[in-house]
Amino acid sequence: MKTITIEKTKSIQHLKFTIPQSHGVYLLVGANGSGKTTLLVCLERICNPNGFARGFSASKSFEAVDQYKNSSIKYEMDDPPICLLFRKKTARWAVSPKGKSGLLCYFGFSSSVFIKADSNRINITEDEIRTGTFEPADAQIKQVLNELFETNKFTNLKRLKNSNGRGRTTRYFYVIREGADQYYSEKRFSTGELALLRLVEKISNVESNALVLIDEAEMALHPRVQKRLLDYLKRIATEKHITVFISTHSITMIKATPKSNILLLESEGRGRYHITTPCYPAKAIGSVDYMDNVIYDAVFFVEDDMARLLFKKMLKVCCEVDRRFSTITNCIIPVGGYEQTSLLAINTNTQLLGKSYVCAVLDADVFSEALQTNKKMQKIYEMHQSIIFNLGCTPEIWMIEKLENGDVQVLTALRERFHYEVTTVIHSYEYLSCNSSKPRKLAKQKMDVVIKQFSEACGDSREIVLDAFAQILIDKAYSIGQIRAIVAPILANVT
Repeated sequence: MKTITIEKTKSIQHLKFTIPQSHGVYLLVGANGSGKTTLLVCLERICNPNGFARGFSASKSFEAVDQYKNSSIKYEMDDPPICLLFRKKTARWAVSPKGKSGLLCYFGFSSSVFIKADSNRINITEDEIRTGTFEPADAQIKQVLNELFETNKFTNLKRLKNSNGRGRTTRYFYVIREGADQYYSEKRFSTGELALLRLVEKISNVESNALVLIDEAEMALHPRVQKRLLDYLKRIATEKHITVFISTHSITMIKATPKSNILLLESEGRGRYHITTPCYPAKAIGSVDYMDNVIYDAVFFVEDDMARLLFKKMLKVCCEVDRRFSTITNCIIPVGGYEQTSLLAINTNTQLLGKSYVCAVLDADVFSEALQTNKKMQKIYEMHQSIIFNLGCTPEIWMIEKLENGDVQVLTALRERFHYEVTTVIHSYEYLSCNSSKPRKLAKQKMDVVIKQFSEACGDSREIVLDAFAQILIDKAYSIGQIRAIVAPILANVT
C-alpha cells in the first residue's frame, strides 16, 4: 500500500490518501476548497523534485502570508518499507530522513506530467508570427483533435517555425491550412481548442507507467467534448499503462466514470477530509453541483443499483394504477450503505429547502435487523422517520428466494423469455460454490452467477438480463396491491 498524508497544508488540516494500485483514470471530486489541487501537487512530488517549490508558492517578503511552516506531507509504502516526511524549512522543503527523497522512485511511476488549470493551458503568445518554415504536426495529435472535436480540420494542422536569432529560443506556432497559400494560426483558435491542443500535446509524449495529473480537465470544453476527452484518456491509460488523476466538477465526466474510479474528498469539519471510494456518480455529483441539477418533484435515495432497478419498476406500476401520481417526475439515486443513504437523504433534504421531496428507501433487512442492533441507525430513524421508508424486500435475497423456492409463474416466465432453465443454474457447480456466511452477501454471489449464466446462454448483456429478471419478478411475484402498499405512502408526501 502507498499513502500520502497531508497535514496543515493550504485548506487541508488532515487528509490521508491511498494511491490506487491499478493503472487507469481516476476522478478527484469535491467541493471548492476541499484540497483537490493540493493533493495533485503532492502526487506530482513523487516524480518531480521541484513539485513543492512550483505548487506551493510562498511570500518571500511577508511572512504572515502563504507560508507553510507548520505543514507536513508524509509518503509511506509497505514494500519496501518507506516513510518520508517533508516539512518547509526556510526557502525549501526538507525531507526526513535527510537526503532520502530519492526513495520516492520506489512508488512505481516513471515520470509525471502536471497539466494545471492556469493561463498556460490557454495562453496565446504575444510574439509576432513571421515567415518561417512549415513542419508537419504530429500525426497522433491531429488524429486525436479530430476525434475529440468531431471534425477533420486538424488534418491540415502544421507547425510554423520562427527562428529568433542566434542563441535565442526557436518559437513554434500551430497553424491550419485554409487554402492553397492561406493559413490561420493558434491565435485564432477557440479557448477550448487551445486547451485541448496543449493537453493532447503533453499527453501524447508521456512514457509508459507515467503519472498524469490534470486540474479541471473540463476547462472551456463542451460536455460532448468532455466525454470524448475522458474516453481518450481511458484509452491512453490502457495502452501506456499510465495512471491519470483528474480534479473535476464536470457532471458529464462523473456520470461516465465507474464508482470504483471516483475519489470523493469529503469534509469531516475543521479542515479534516477523507476519501470516499468507491463512490456512486450520483453521490459525487451531489457534492459538487447538486442544488443546480435537481429539478425533480421527488428524489429517492436507495442503497444500490439492484434496489434502484426494483424501486423504479415499482414506481412505474403504482403511477400507472393511481393517477394521483402519474405526473410526478423523480430521480432514484443509489448511494451505498444504509447509513450513508439515510444521511445523504437528510442532508439533501436540508439543502434543497423544499424544492424537491427527498427521502431514503432502504432495503427491508434494515428494518428487521439493523434497527434492532445499530444504535446510531436507531437514532437516525427516530429523528427522521418521515423521510426514511421500507422498500419491502432485500432485493437479492428476495430474488434468490423466488428462484430457489421454485415459484412456477416466475420460472415459466423466465423460461419463455430466455429459453433457459433456472434449475440448470442453481444446480451448477459455480452456484453451489457460493459460500458466504452472510445471507445478503451470499444472495449477491448467487445472483451474480444467475445473471452471468443466463447472459452467456442467451447472448444478451448482463444489464438486459437483469432488467428482464426484475420485471418478471415484479410482474409475477408482487401483486399490484402489494406494490401500492409500499409506494403510495411515499408518493403521498410529494406536494
